[in-house]
Amino acid sequence: MTNPPFLQWTDQSQDAQFVLPGTFAAKSSRLETTVRRRNALEYGVGLFCIAAFGWVAWLTASAGALLMSAGWIVLIIGVIVVLANLTRIASNLERRPELDCRSHLRAQLVRQKQALNSVTSWYLAPLVPGMVLVLGAAAAQVAGEIGWLKALAGTAPSAMFVVLVFGAVRWLNHRAARKLVAEIDRLDALE
Repeated sequence: MTNPPFLQWTDQSQDAQFVLPGTFAAKSSRLETTVRRRNALEYGVGLFCIAAFGWVAWLTASAGALLMSAGWIVLIIGVIVVLANLTRIASNLERRPELDCRSHLRAQLVRQKQALNSVTSWYLAPLVPGMVLVLGAAAAQVAGEIGWLKALAGTAPSAMFVVLVFGAVRWLNHRAARKLVAEIDRLDALE
């Protein structure tokens, strides 16, 4: 429609953009598939961690290291909290018939952006008590023989590794959230 029959139709907005039918539905479906795959991977890794940490807790308990076993159990509880939060905070929104495809896509993008931006509180924080207890128990086991200063220095590399991994997870999630902000802005520009 290059020559409109009435000039008033195009006088006010020369930069109008039209979207092909089905574009929003396709983008929404791709986003939902990505979120579903990500969450399935997280659930799988979480179940593996629960099994592995449970086995290590049993081994350390049978060796008499009860504080260490308690740390692994607290870490298992943290993983369970993370998986519950994943379902509660970062799962797909249910499609509601009263929302058009564009509105649903925007709501999905906003939900995922908020989940990624708040990853420190709902994903990383539940794991901290267990990690501190496990590392503290490791230091306490050898502190009687070599002293607390050397024991803490011995666990420092492990603690630094955990801090680096947590920092990387936080950074990657915030970077992904910035990409979603750009997608939301592009979507809003089509209004």
